[in-house]
Amino acid sequence: MKPAHRLSNVKTALDFLNTRKIKLVNVNPLDIVDGRPKIVLGLIWTIILYFQIEEQEEMLLELLGLSKSTGQSKITAKQALTTWVQNAFSQRITRYRQFNLHINDFGPSWRDGVAFNAIVHSIDPNLVDMKDLERKSNRENLSMAFTVAEEKLGIPKILDPEDVDVDKPDEKSIMTYVAQFYKAYPETGKPKALTANEREQKQFTDFLDTLQIAESQ
Repeated sequence: MKPAHRLSNVKTALDFLNTRKIKLVNVNPLDIVDGRPKIVLGLIWTIILYFQIEEQEEMLLELLGLSKSTGQSKITAKQALTTWVQNAFSQRITRYRQFNLHINDFGPSWRDGVAFNAIVHSIDPNLVDMKDLERKSNRENLSMAFTVAEEKLGIPKILDPEDVDVDKPDEKSIMTYVAQFYKAYPETGKPKALTANEREQKQFTDFLDTLQIAESQ
């Protein structure tokens, strides 16, 4: 294929992305044709982020009972996905208590493989014995989660244990992988209905939080 044809094809693809209101920063058709790694990888992540995560944002927010904006701050797809994960874990909190599972990122919190296994367990408790995880290495836990998710839940294995068991796992890759669980099993992270006592406790906790914020100002 002639360079001019390659350039034309890339321009057509970028024009399509622009029609979908996908924000492209410093992406030039010639850079893509020339195969500049940083530009190409950035474009690939932008496409993944939109079609795998952000395109599902409204449905995810609706499932979680959240609005596009809360107060002055906009809830991002990342924050919504984090909330979905936390909700999934809270459904079986007694099973995960020994791991002190509190996910607030898509990086180091996932390194030991426990969080991935917890998602699988929250979908089907019969697939993972959480007690076994304490006796295994990070990579063994990661390998088990990825394999079980692929074979039993149909979640493609797009991560390797050695890629996650590092000081700074790639946040974008983990978000992309976790988003597949949401797309396949959205109800897993749907907030459960609170009992009357739980509602009262939440209202009291929210009230205390309000007081603390007021005192700090």
